Amino acid sequence: MPTWLPCGKQRYYIDEEALFWELHGEVTATEIHGITDILVALHRQHGVALAVCDARNSSAITPEARKAISDRHTAGTAVAAPSVIFGGSVIQRTLLPLVIRAIRLLGGKPPEIDFVATEQEAHAWLARKRKHAPR
Repeated sequence: MPTWLPCGKQRYYIDEEALFWELHGEVTATEIHGITDILVALHRQHGVALAVCDARNSSAITPEARKAISDRHTAGTAVAAPSVIFGGSVIQRTLLPLVIRAIRLLGGKPPEIDFVATEQEAHAWLARKRKHAPR
């Protein structure tokens, strides 16, 4: 059983190089910075960082949080951790790719983000990524 840790209203746990992030309500810029710092630490420790995001209970990613994502990647203070999101809303599945495009246009290296319908698909995604991750 994983040990969940808080990050604002959100919670997460670590399994080797993978961050499991469970969203609750609005995601804030402060929470983005906290999760980004954890991903950077995982990347330093393992040479790779992966993220599995459960957005079933998320209402929105605030404009400040979207800006924080863009700013961190554009400034080079984030890692392009491949991520999978399940349970996200149509709005989240629309806005996040726009943030990714903005990062790319501003010269940053955005993360690969995939959306899947179920937690089972997210775990299958993680297994594939782990199989092909550099070690």
